[in-house]
Amino acid sequence: MNYKNAFAFKTKKEDEFNDFLLPNYDYLLTCYPQRNLKFDEGFYLNVFLKTLLFDLSILEIKEFLEIQLVNCNNPDEFIEVLDLEVIPQINTIIDGAELEGYGIEYYKSEKLEGDFVSSEGVIKNRNYDMRLFFHQTAFKKLSSKFEKIITILTGYISDLHTVQEVENNLSFKWIAGPSQLAVIFLELINLGYVEAEFYRGELNKKKLAEGLSFAFGIGEKFNVRSLEAYLNENGSKYSETRGKFTERGFKIPHKNYTD
Repeated sequence: MNYKNAFAFKTKKEDEFNDFLLPNYDYLLTCYPQRNLKFDEGFYLNVFLKTLLFDLSILEIKEFLEIQLVNCNNPDEFIEVLDLEVIPQINTIIDGAELEGYGIEYYKSEKLEGDFVSSEGVIKNRNYDMRLFFHQTAFKKLSSKFEKIITILTGYISDLHTVQEVENNLSFKWIAGPSQLAVIFLELINLGYVEAEFYRGELNKKKLAEGLSFAFGIGEKFNVRSLEAYLNENGSKYSETRGKFTERGFKIPHKNYTD
């Protein structure tokens, strides 16, 4: 599985100090072209786990999940990976925690930059090795913290999957996707047709997503948080869809010109 599709990474210079976006190490693949290097399939899953479990305080977990969801390429896949991959891996780390066997060596390793090495063409880094996770969990007595993180993740996933069953008499239903709804409704907001709530100078995307889900009766089709992700005008998903609208001449006149 390509975990790059499920998580959100640092892509711009201003992301450098954003602790809630993951480091992107793909540049290593082209730094040593003669070696034909690759990552293990689960490498970026381990990068996510290290950030979630070892780099953040438990009070930062919910914000981290929100930033990841809003900025990742595929919100539905992100949720699925949390449920089917991340939680089981955390349980494995808790169960496998031990102080002994800390030494981490790689077969015929060749030095790359920083803590990276290559072993038989595969890029390795001890900081993202499960053996180190096991040792640090035991040494720092982190099992109880990780159990609380599992509780947070379980509740977060449950909220995402909660269907808002609203009994109403709507004579219409939204049959397109969340990205199209986001583009059209954000356009209405930006052009003065709709007044939306702002929080700390930014559009309250969570509240807007909840309101749209209620008004259009779309809870059963895609969850609120997925819609929230597409309401991020700086996100790649929104930009991609907005570009398609623009290519086809989509344009709504400003409210001031239609009064």
